[in-house]
Amino acid sequence: MVHIRAVLADDDEPALKQLQRQLLSFEEVSVVGVARDGAETVEQVESLKPDLLFLDIEMPKLTGFEVMKRLQHKPLIVVITAHDRYWQMLTETDALYFMAKPVDATQLGRAMDRIRNVVRVAGRIGRES
Repeated sequence: MVHIRAVLADDDEPALKQLQRQLLSFEEVSVVGVARDGAETVEQVESLKPDLLFLDIEMPKLTGFEVMKRLQHKPLIVVITAHDRYWQMLTETDALYFMAKPVDATQLGRAMDRIRNVVRVAGRIGRES
């Protein structure tokens, strides 16, 4: 089984705690960092080099869009937002998946299915090279 290291970035404390609880059901995921604003998110991603970033769009200091532009390390990104006005803009980013707040188990399950598929394909490509 592949081990996926994740950073969670959200200034909404109840949403952050809910996501942490939901991720416990995915044994391949370990949360290695939690950030509550955009600047802290960039710092954690660059220092921890996670495989996966769950990223809220509206955060203090830097928006999720600004975070994505500033990152040198490029984890898989799952965007979380309560604002549907961002959906069109998100299609122009490198985000792998988008989820609407509040995140439910079905949404998270679909996101994790997509992440597993990407990791599986990337592993095959790496072995073929």
